[in-house]
Amino acid sequence: MISFVGHKDPVRVLRNAVLDDKTPASKGEVIEYWRGETDVEPHGLRREVFMMARVLMDMGRVVLFQYRHGSDDYSYRMEVTK
Repeated sequence: MISFVGHKDPVRVLRNAVLDDKTPASKGEVIEYWRGETDVEPHGLRREVFMMARVLMDMGRVVLFQYRHGSDDYSYRMEVTK
């Protein structure tokens, strides 16, 4: 599993990890792109990261899912499909 939690530019590294031809994540690779509370209407950097995850899903490149660690502690993850 790759984690971009806490990275200074998570949107760019997330996009590059899935779409970059030189160093793409392998099919089946799991990427943790956010960790924290559940949020119905994210904003700020969290919204930008979630929007990039959604774009990658809409492109058919990843499947999104959550992993629950405990009460209000979730990992937001994706599995690379292509």
